[in-house]
Amino acid sequence: MLFCSTRDPVARYSAAQAVACGLSPEGGRFFPETLPVFSFDRILAMAAMRGPRVMQTVLAELLPGFAESALQEAVAAAWETAGDPPPRPVRPGIWSAELFFGPTGTLHDLPMQVLVRLLPHAAKAAGLSETPAALCASVDAGRAALAAFAEEGGSVLAFFAEEETPSLTRRQAEALQDEGRRALTVQAGWDELRARVEKQCVRQTSPERPLVWAGPDNWAWLAAQTARYFVLYAGLVRAEALEGGEPVNLVLPCGGGHQLLAALTAKACGLPVGKILCACQADSALPHFVQTGGWAPRARESACDPSLSPRIAPGLEQLLFFLTRDAASTAEKAALLKQTGTLPSDPAWARAMEEAGVRAFLIDGQRRERAMEDLWQGRGVLTAPHTGLAAAALRQYAALTGDKTPALWMATASPFLFPEEVLPAMGLDFDGNDRQRLEAMEIVGGQSAPAFLKALPDGGEDSGSAVPPEALYKIISELS
Repeated sequence: MLFCSTRDPVARYSAAQAVACGLSPEGGRFFPETLPVFSFDRILAMAAMRGPRVMQTVLAELLPGFAESALQEAVAAAWETAGDPPPRPVRPGIWSAELFFGPTGTLHDLPMQVLVRLLPHAAKAAGLSETPAALCASVDAGRAALAAFAEEGGSVLAFFAEEETPSLTRRQAEALQDEGRRALTVQAGWDELRARVEKQCVRQTSPERPLVWAGPDNWAWLAAQTARYFVLYAGLVRAEALEGGEPVNLVLPCGGGHQLLAALTAKACGLPVGKILCACQADSALPHFVQTGGWAPRARESACDPSLSPRIAPGLEQLLFFLTRDAASTAEKAALLKQTGTLPSDPAWARAMEEAGVRAFLIDGQRRERAMEDLWQGRGVLTAPHTGLAAAALRQYAALTGDKTPALWMATASPFLFPEEVLPAMGLDFDGNDRQRLEAMEIVGGQSAPAFLKALPDGGEDSGSAVPPEALYKIISELS
């Protein structure tokens, strides 16, 4: 299985090259030329395997050329650090996949741990002189990259947009810094920052001075997240919650599109997925894309989470390529998107999304909060705002369609990351510092907050000041 660039119709790459570079020479993303398809019997057999073994089985097909021992060691170590528990039953036929038990409390931990542990093997197979230094531009993925490299060693630079990154997030990232691992807040917007750094990453990397783009659009991250859906499905069959081959609807709190792309990939690989429901904040552009095939950013709400509501989705380019398998067309659309920030409607893309079973819902703050309150009051389940979006979207979809297909929503972040939103959902009018909020959630919720949050200093703002973009580019030059 060879890999295409989303912007070059001719060039082909190995899986090792796709992982070790992250971005293609012309700035595109990598995607397999063809996808493996798992038979019903193979998927049924996975129900007898433990989660790490299921993930390794799927990754062996999605990352051809990697030694079995390398995959086994990477998955075992990643699972020990950030493995998922079995899905939690919520109501008959509905489960919650809690994907936040890694070192930073988000879904990014497990796939990022896999990526970082496979990187030395990929670099060697790709002919690089050393394991690349990594760049990562994302609120949650950046923290996960810092944590993964702290476990495995190596250099990584995670950077955040000043005005669009919460103070608590920056403080968490700063706490993960160590020798060779840096977190920088930059005086720039996300879209401008990401685009300019991607360009510099491609321009500066070489076999002798390698850099790797380690965001969620790196194929190793996407392959691990794709395999994760197989793990979750196998777990439901093993628990006799589903019959082998029975379809399940996936509900995704969706922003950048990487969860959606991984779910579409899993479905294309034979996983029995029914509908894929994208739960989006009210200012997300993704529902417009799903419905029309066009990209038209909405005005950003002041309190929105940038990881859920991008104006230019980092995963959009790979989604376009997935739908068309046409690199020339994707490159043209990527250039137009970069220039104008929009794409005209395309009925063919909209039909492709419909045929793939993708639906998208804009969920306002009131419905999200009500869903969080209902889960706490009715089920005693603490949920992050992301999970509230998923629960509200599933409720809306069921009311519109009457679909009784079993459903699995992704709980993608720890509720303890969002005390200001979760405490009101618990019926608590509480005013205190970060540590006091966590303690209140622990006492009333009967759960322990993640150790990394409890270890942060009391209150206070992030200690670092934002740097101008030029300073960031200079640091990247020194990395490569």
